[in-house]
Amino acid sequence: MEGQKRPFSFSFNNGPVSSIKKLKTSHWEPNEDEDEEETPILKIGHRAAFDALVEDKDVSRKEINHGTKAKNDQASPRTATATTTVTPRTPTTPTTSTRPQKSQQDEEFDLDKLVETEDVRRIWASLANTNSDMLPLLHFAAKQEPPPEEFQLPDVQPEGIPLPDADYVIVEEDSHTLQARSFYIPLRLEANERKLLAILEGALEVSEYTDKVDVLRYQKQAIIRDEIMDLLKTILGLCVAQDFGRGRRAIEGTVNEKHELFADIFEIGRRYKVLNPDKMRTAYGKMVFLLSDATNMDGFRSLNDKPIVTVGEFLQSIGGLELLNFPALVDATFCIKTSNREALDDAAKRRQEARESLRERFTPHILSAEDLERVFDSLTDNSVHLMSYRQPIDRMLEYLRQYFHPHDPRMGDLSISRGIDGSTLSHNHRAQFSFVNQTLQLWREIQNNIFKLWIAAEKDIINEPYQLTNTGQGLNRLQNAPTVGRHLHSILRKVMNEVGESWVGLSVTHLGDRDVPNALVFIDKYSQIPRILNPIVNVLDKLKKLEEDEATNAFLTVMGGRQAITQRILRDFFRHGFDGSGDDGGSCIDGRLTSAWNWCSLIEKKPYYSVFLLAGFQGFDGSFRR
Repeated sequence: MEGQKRPFSFSFNNGPVSSIKKLKTSHWEPNEDEDEEETPILKIGHRAAFDALVEDKDVSRKEINHGTKAKNDQASPRTATATTTVTPRTPTTPTTSTRPQKSQQDEEFDLDKLVETEDVRRIWASLANTNSDMLPLLHFAAKQEPPPEEFQLPDVQPEGIPLPDADYVIVEEDSHTLQARSFYIPLRLEANERKLLAILEGALEVSEYTDKVDVLRYQKQAIIRDEIMDLLKTILGLCVAQDFGRGRRAIEGTVNEKHELFADIFEIGRRYKVLNPDKMRTAYGKMVFLLSDATNMDGFRSLNDKPIVTVGEFLQSIGGLELLNFPALVDATFCIKTSNREALDDAAKRRQEARESLRERFTPHILSAEDLERVFDSLTDNSVHLMSYRQPIDRMLEYLRQYFHPHDPRMGDLSISRGIDGSTLSHNHRAQFSFVNQTLQLWREIQNNIFKLWIAAEKDIINEPYQLTNTGQGLNRLQNAPTVGRHLHSILRKVMNEVGESWVGLSVTHLGDRDVPNALVFIDKYSQIPRILNPIVNVLDKLKKLEEDEATNAFLTVMGGRQAITQRILRDFFRHGFDGSGDDGGSCIDGRLTSAWNWCSLIEKKPYYSVFLLAGFQGFDGSFRR
């Protein structure tokens, strides 16, 4: 069969299928009793019709996407509601149609008879609320007939492309990589530091710093000074309320002692944010902008005196840097995620043995037991963070390589055209596959270095001057980000060298302009990637469980079955999540992420949105609460 074109086929996961006109890639096959100028096909929404017809190279995209509305209006009653009409060009070689003929039993079947059970009523109501074009599929689901062989989608798996395995994930690094990374891994907070963190969060919660400072007005220095003083007074008041003895000492202490306390509290807040990007989503902006303004105010510059405490700097300060050279530290801090209990027990045993060997080597004469455990926990936090942020990207890469071939569009055509369905880019299948693959690999490398980028972003925000500018999305601090830019360009060069093919799209990065006005916007944008991909991966994983339930499997069968739904979701995301759409979209580095967010904003209009809800989907954006 190699080199021979495969006829297009619909697969409904071995579920019931209606008579659908057989399509070939070379020409159309009109039935003898039908006009050759009109070939009706089943209407399952415009996008599915596009998918079905795109294999025929003689049909233009415009004809496929829009159809011939005038001829649809004049179609016979038998096809007026369940078909769409396309006018093909003259076939090169007329042949006799092999389409299955519609039986009298099919002609007399009444859809209303389906609404007899509670499960079917629920399915009907859900489809009616989401996509009425799919209602005719209920007819096929009720027939309980297996699909003809020619309509079954063969299991085409390209050679050398791995299947996804969501059950077992390990994040490990060699000792050399871990040693270099340790100077960017924040140290986990202690119990006393968490108390100070609660004070800072409470003070920032009631502060209106950015509301009063980031507005167009002259002579803001007095306002900035007053707002900083109000925040510091609130912190002192909360210190007294939480621990009267410590609060009294802070109030009665010298100016330097007060400033040291404030510097410690702000460092704790910054370190906590890096460790937990989902937290302090509104308070963090106030804090770093306040610290940025404080660098230019006499008497407040000391608030920025303390850099974020990292594992490497902590070990260096107590003389324990030798710990990072031991290979056993990798085994003591790796992360595992698996549903296999035996594998989980083996991993826990391996980690415990590695920790015991390091305790014998370093405690108590080099490191205290508490300090060593704190280092273990901090490095383990890093492994968990890397797994949780990189895993959804790895899963999407695996889905891309499983369900789509880089050169053969028969498994699923990813081509996009400018001006169609909101796309602002034009890529053939091969270019779009590479574009998505390269973008996901770039995102993965950025997440792999997210701690380094966080620390660099804070440095740029606090130290670089800014100008308050209307960027089209309100007033923003327009500010250069040279440190982040250097790291990002280094990451981009590494990915471009690793992909092993020409780079698709632009390699321009926006920093310090109207698209990405400052480093805070940059780091916030790229922290959203797991929020975009995780819900999609969770829905696709949940489909297998839904298929095992009789009631929900009936719904999936109506929509084509689990495999068909999975491919439909992935194809739509890989095409229109990377089509350059959005306010500042395009093929540049930041435009790719904007396109993905734009796709997320339109999820409620997707024909498969009911599947997302059935799988427990609640939204892409997390909570803005503490």
